[in-house]
Amino acid sequence: MLNHHVQTVEVEDKKILRIDIPAADKHDKPVYIGTNPMKGTYKRDYEGDFICTEEAVRAMFADQRDVSGDVEVLDELGLDVLNKDTIKGYRIIFEQLHSGHPWNALENDEFLMKLRAAAKNKNGTLSPTIAGLLFFGEAYHITEIFPDYFLDYREECDDKAVRWLFRTHSNEGDWSGNIYDFFCKVRTRMEVFQRRK
Repeated sequence: MLNHHVQTVEVEDKKILRIDIPAADKHDKPVYIGTNPMKGTYKRDYEGDFICTEEAVRAMFADQRDVSGDVEVLDELGLDVLNKDTIKGYRIIFEQLHSGHPWNALENDEFLMKLRAAAKNKNGTLSPTIAGLLFFGEAYHITEIFPDYFLDYREECDDKAVRWLFRTHSNEGDWSGNIYDFFCKVRTRMEVFQRRK
């Protein structure tokens, strides 16, 4: 807080001290009480101050970095962990949406680097970034790095005897299980489901 954040304001012949508390910069978060940020970090919303979960505090620490964690290079992996069919499908859509774009003429490796889905690792060869693995990878490789990764889409039925009208999840094994393919599968289903209503 700086001097200009504190002002004396006159209201009905009375002097009131007004203190403006600006939001903390991402580099200064989390702001916490005591010595343990996991137990003393609060978040303010319109209804009051609420203690943050440990997951929310860890996210604040992650946000302190000037470089997004998504582009962190997974040095121990090669581009073979990425699904070629997913990349091919994505490139077709990219080309349809961006006709004449210079990236359309690039080889896959260069295209992935432009997307920041791949980058040079410590050995000077290409590895996927976190974003690249999540977006284009195979689910079994994704879960080696992110054990809790699991995408799940369900269409419920009014008939309780039928558990799901349709369900798909990233661990089925007959498709890649990555975010892009999941999005494509679910988008199509949601469009069909909406038309039926």
